[in-house]
Amino acid sequence: MTKPTLHLFLIAVLFPALLQAASPDASMPSSIEVFTNARYPISGTASASVPVQIYDLDAPDKLENALSADLPPDPEQAKTIALKRLNNLGAELADMVDQAYEGVTKAMSYELTKIPAVVFDDGASVIYGISDINEAIKHYQLWQQEMAQ
Repeated sequence: MTKPTLHLFLIAVLFPALLQAASPDASMPSSIEVFTNARYPISGTASASVPVQIYDLDAPDKLENALSADLPPDPEQAKTIALKRLNNLGAELADMVDQAYEGVTKAMSYELTKIPAVVFDDGASVIYGISDINEAIKHYQLWQQEMAQ
């Protein structure tokens, strides 16, 4: 492609597409779920009208580390203390486990293959490798625009 042709292409095709994707009228997802861990901090925010749920896939390890913190090296003593901690938590423990594994369970149900992953509209589309929510929304909107054409 020659330079004038390339410039014409950019002006005629890409620029309007980018403007529409960035416009407030561009289609917004009905829900956003973000799957990540400590290696991929999440940035950006979505519109206040779009619910965003962030799942930390490190949560099960964090829970296990919290429950086993400061246990003695002696296995019998550690077992006694751990059981006492679990008994003290009672029903709260089930909630803690449910919360810790909710993201892992959802990621498995969506059959996610890597993180970070941003899931739109209850699994209708997934964007991998982007940890900025605003950037992921732009990609989603461009995809929606392509699908509409």
